[in-house]
Amino acid sequence: MKRLIIDNFITLKHVDIEIGGFTVLIGQQASGKSIIAKLCYFFTEFATESLFDGIKNNSRKNKVDKEIISNFVSLFDKETWQDKPFKITFRYDEYHGITIEKVKVKSSIKVTLLDCTNNFFTQGKKKFIRYQNHVPSDEYTSLSKMFHNFKYDELRYFQHCDNLFHFNSYIPASRAIFSTLSENIFSLLSETGRIDKMISEFGNVYNLAKDINNKKISRKILDRIEAYLSDEQQDVLKYVDEIIYSILHGEFRSINGDEYLETKEGILSLINTSSGQQESLPLLITVRMISYFWSDFPGNYYVEEPEAHLFPEAQYNVVKVLALLRSCYEDAPNYFITTHSPYVLTAINNLLYVGKIRELDNKTSDLEKDFNPYLGIDFKHLNAYSIIDGYSKSILDEESELIDATLIDSVSSVFSDEFDKLLDILYSEDEEGNE
Repeated sequence: MKRLIIDNFITLKHVDIEIGGFTVLIGQQASGKSIIAKLCYFFTEFATESLFDGIKNNSRKNKVDKEIISNFVSLFDKETWQDKPFKITFRYDEYHGITIEKVKVKSSIKVTLLDCTNNFFTQGKKKFIRYQNHVPSDEYTSLSKMFHNFKYDELRYFQHCDNLFHFNSYIPASRAIFSTLSENIFSLLSETGRIDKMISEFGNVYNLAKDINNKKISRKILDRIEAYLSDEQQDVLKYVDEIIYSILHGEFRSINGDEYLETKEGILSLINTSSGQQESLPLLITVRMISYFWSDFPGNYYVEEPEAHLFPEAQYNVVKVLALLRSCYEDAPNYFITTHSPYVLTAINNLLYVGKIRELDNKTSDLEKDFNPYLGIDFKHLNAYSIIDGYSKSILDEESELIDATLIDSVSSVFSDEFDKLLDILYSEDEEGNE
């Protein structure tokens, strides 16, 4: 299981979390949830890509360090961390890890490859050189194409490095922009550097997701994916599509390059849809289509505020979509969710119960009357934390195998306590003893 340890970075004092399956962070606004999610994405996407580039180009370690640091600085504004030391360690598993640290206020950032990772880098370069020497010069048109084959044919099985090879997608809270900007305008903003790096990264993934949805990619590839899926998996995906329709109140369509929601009332331009539809459409299309496209390859999806602008029932349905997609594929996608919403936690608890009952042979038939068994979440694959005052705290109740209800109930109790006080004031006797 992956693990992230943060000491003294920006607003975070000490965070130590395990990551995998379903990972949920809840906390107030500006508590540092997004920093944690971006760090996880940084290590699983940018840091590993820097390692792969270094192996491909036979680069020295210090050049790889510079690339890792450059990406780090582009994601995390220097002004927020340069005046104090910090240490961040990301463990991909028991074999691999990377540490980024600033030992003193005036010192530079240092990158350390931990355990097998350093050997993976140095020996990986040698393996690729040998690979190149044994490949006929006319077999590949480019070094990148040759390395791609080497990466998945040989490198993936070297030094226990499976967990360095994941597809990663960061789905930001500001995703509604993709429902209102045309693809051409987005491309222009990205090319000129006038759009946030994380937004730009997601835009590329979302464009692929839309192409898959609209069947604009190779029919041969789509047929191969369809053939790989069982009838049972196809049924689960149909159910996912029904839930997505209920959230969006329509179906996503692309007509002559313009994007719409096709509703029961007719065709609706995305720019005229509600804020909830604009926020949820990019999220739902991405997790549905990309996990389908990469159904035989593990993926990590970092989702900020899945509940944004949605009614509680729709929030529950978004969680259902994620749970179904995780249960559907053999290489189950991993979800890292940041949220403000107690409804999201309650939804997960409900689906934990589905997972429990699903394992009981004598209860399965009763369960299937009202619930699709694929909705179940396995407690063993759940991590949940609150982020308070810069510290992480697990909110799992190991005894009940649920997210601790205390945190969920505390939100309601604030309203309830104030409501009771107001009732006391309203119905209390006045100074003369009259009500």
